Amino acid sequence: MSVDEETKRTLLEAARKATQRAAALREQADAASAARREAVEAAMDAGIPRQEIADAIGVHRNVIYQILKREQSASTPLARPVAAETGLGQAGATSTGQDETRRLLAAVQDASRNSRQETERARQIMAEAADVRAGAVQAALDAGIPRQEIATAAGTDRNNLYRIVGRKSR
Repeated sequence: MSVDEETKRTLLEAARKATQRAAALREQADAASAARREAVEAAMDAGIPRQEIADAIGVHRNVIYQILKREQSASTPLARPVAAETGLGQAGATSTGQDETRRLLAAVQDASRNSRQETERARQIMAEAADVRAGAVQAALDAGIPRQEIATAAGTDRNNLYRIVGRKSR
């Protein structure tokens, strides 16, 4: 098949835009997860039991460790003010006042709720972007545009094109 230059440019641009949109959404979801991780870490640094944190955000206690494992940092922006204001987060600090516990758990709940919402929103938008990308790649393949050109426009290896459109390579 042969395709005119204008159609080729349109199809390749659609694949390029869908790829960029998916990358931007991954960054948003990552930022929400980082905020959640920082809030959980601040609560833990203040000496709040892991089970209380897990109950506050509606997850199993083991999930707390999974949240922290993702790019865990030694000191977070939320933990620093807590440590400075209360003296917690230092060696030997194991408990905190009820008001501070409620405040930290509320911060964890808010960050967790936001993280889940952003992740779900990103998941939906990424699914839509993947569909648009798949359609653009399929149209470019059907139009006879060389696979390497399509792959370059989509920011992937040409061997991945058939995975993008949801079928096995020939």
